[in-house]
Amino acid sequence: MAIFNMLSSYSWGAKVVLTLAAFAVNFGEFWLIAQLSTSNPLAKSVALLKQPDISEHSQTLKSHFDALSKLINAMFDVTKSIVELTGIHSKYISIGEPPLSTAMTHIHTATYWIIASVVACTRQITGLIGMGNGFGPDTPEARELSSLARKVSSIHEHLQSRLRLCYEHIDEKKLMEAFEHFKRTIETPQVDNLKILQNIFGKEKVLLNPDRAEVYINLLRKQHVLLLISDLDISQEEIRFLEAVYKERVSSGLNYEIIWLPIVDRTTWNDGYYQKKFSNLQSIMSWYTVSHHVAIEPAVIKYIREEWGFVKKPIA
Repeated sequence: MAIFNMLSSYSWGAKVVLTLAAFAVNFGEFWLIAQLSTSNPLAKSVALLKQPDISEHSQTLKSHFDALSKLINAMFDVTKSIVELTGIHSKYISIGEPPLSTAMTHIHTATYWIIASVVACTRQITGLIGMGNGFGPDTPEARELSSLARKVSSIHEHLQSRLRLCYEHIDEKKLMEAFEHFKRTIETPQVDNLKILQNIFGKEKVLLNPDRAEVYINLLRKQHVLLLISDLDISQEEIRFLEAVYKERVSSGLNYEIIWLPIVDRTTWNDGYYQKKFSNLQSIMSWYTVSHHVAIEPAVIKYIREEWGFVKKPIA
């Protein structure tokens, strides 16, 4: 409790960082002695001053070193999660509402276990530096550190799950904001089509023209543009039918261009099968296509699915 009292004026993130910083000073010295005392002159000198007989018992004490290492790694993992949670600042999430408020309630417990673990590690290090014959390969002290490592690792997993929920919440809010913005844009009469095209492709400024050369989106400004929306299961028959109609557009007095918008699940895109399928379809189309599958903004895909009812059948 004395440590908590000393750190009472600091934030929870600062509490764990300061505690670990203080611990790192002692641990660094100990680890230098334990690992390098037989080969490093500085470590050997420090070892003589501290009078530890650690190197002589290095094999016997391996379980203690392993337990210390696992617990310290777990403590640093939890500390990074705490700092990350306390550092979340976004207009899309409030500290007073779930999921961030729920996550913050677990920080107090996590901080307690970090400080308790530091105390246990310090006690163990002190014992090893001034060790007698009481430190064998399997002692209550080593078992305590192993138990704490499992506890702290469990806390880290829980905090990580809470962090994921927070970021998912932020992403969802951003998506809804972008969706509403696109909805207003496309449902409001525009002087030309450029603003809508820019909303569809976001930061992506380049399309592939029928010759597969990169061109800027603004090349299609003030032109009539037909959007071909499909997944990767569009058939070659459907493409050939549209191809015939597309080639006759000039002779029939209809001057328009087509852009293919492939609606692809981004989570499965790393599968080479889908990438190859995308490239194959792209190669047989004689109109504008996106340069890659992620060129279409997620909010636009959401709008196409929810407002235009796209499921699987191609629409244009």
